[in-house]
Amino acid sequence: MFCKNCGQEIAEGAAFCPNCGATVAPAAEQPQQQATYQQPAGQQPYTPPYGQPQQPYQQYPGYGAPQVSQETASGGLRFLCWLIPLVGIILYFVKKDEKPVYAKQCGVAALVGIIMAVVFYIIYFVVIAAFLGSASSYYYY
Repeated sequence: MFCKNCGQEIAEGAAFCPNCGATVAPAAEQPQQQATYQQPAGQQPYTPPYGQPQQPYQQYPGYGAPQVSQETASGGLRFLCWLIPLVGIILYFVKKDEKPVYAKQCGVAALVGIIMAVVFYIIYFVVIAAFLGSASSYYYY
């Protein structure tokens, strides 16, 4: 039996897909779909080129569903993404489709690094401006 949401093969009688978590109806409760198309009289049925029968896409397991990894980013890589946010942003956009958890952790570390850098720059310039402002008042009469 295959999951209707992601196309991965699942065990018979499973209530949820182990890959995407979608609810799976038991085989007894699944509605049987029958073709309702009627061939018009006098018309030849369509045959694909080269005489090969065309299979419905649902018969191919995992068709159209990308292989998704749940791998997490290591602590060292997250630190690097925090330290150099451009690395985290690039890794996020490169890996977001095949390793979403990995990409999200790199992206979050990059955003935290950017936010912390902005906050530190603001604090630094406020302190420097306050120090220079107070120091300059001693020299001018």
